[in-house]
Amino acid sequence: MRSIMSMLVGAALLVLVGGCWSSVPKHTNLSGVWDYDYVPAKSGKTKTGCMTLSQSQYNLTGQANDAEGQFVITGTINQTQLTLNGNDQAKSRSFTIKAEISSESEFEGTYQTNQGATGTISGVRQE
Repeated sequence: MRSIMSMLVGAALLVLVGGCWSSVPKHTNLSGVWDYDYVPAKSGKTKTGCMTLSQSQYNLTGQANDAEGQFVITGTINQTQLTLNGNDQAKSRSFTIKAEISSESEFEGTYQTNQGATGTISGVRQE
């Protein structure tokens, strides 16, 4: 009886610990100031911007500023996947970024705007 109980407790601990490990994102702290380059598919010309992000668990909030406007940012992290949504209500502009986080200081991906523009984007955290 005692060995069965020990096995059950051990199995329960394995499930709990394994579940905790698998639900923690690989990169856990994206808070900070980020410089980013984005390249619209149509023009192919690199543009730059800057954003400040704050992270709480898997959620991000912040602000971005670039040639297209000033945006309020919301987003999420899922393992190494980053999703950011930007909204500039004054200009009725918005975008969505889907990116891969390569480290706590770099990401790279694509974006799409509510006007139909698409392109690539990469970001680097300021030191």
